[in-house]
Amino acid sequence: MTKIQTIDTPENWSAASQGYARRVAPYMMETYAEEFVNRLDVQNHHEALEVACGSGALTTELAKHAKSV
Repeated sequence: MTKIQTIDTPENWSAASQGYARRVAPYMMETYAEEFVNRLDVQNHHEALEVACGSGALTTELAKHAKSV
């Protein structure tokens, strides 16, 4: 019986997520994150908790406006 090599490995997921953070998020998520934070009307006295931060694009934008993230 031939063993099928799986591509679902921690190393492959790590490489994919790093590629996403470097190549996809800056172009697709940064504009969205800026608009999202503007619509939330985040002020410099607000504190934010972000869960499941993904690429960090929203976290970075929140940090520009909030007291702490």
